[in-house]
Amino acid sequence: MRAIVLLVLLFGLTLVAGCATMTQSPEEVRATYSRVWEYELRQMSDDWNFIWLLDRPSRLTRWQMR
Repeated sequence: MRAIVLLVLLFGLTLVAGCATMTQSPEEVRATYSRVWEYELRQMSDDWNFIWLLDRPSRLTRWQMR
């Protein structure tokens, strides 16, 4: 009886815990972080150009063009 309760308890814990394995290798995690960092730096550069009005002027107009 004790073995059955222990087995049920162990099975229940595995269902509650879910999949506790690594989903990415350390190299993949580093590559993800470097890709995100590079993207953030590009956005910061675009924001800096927008602040100093160095970006390309807009071709939008408030008048209707035909």
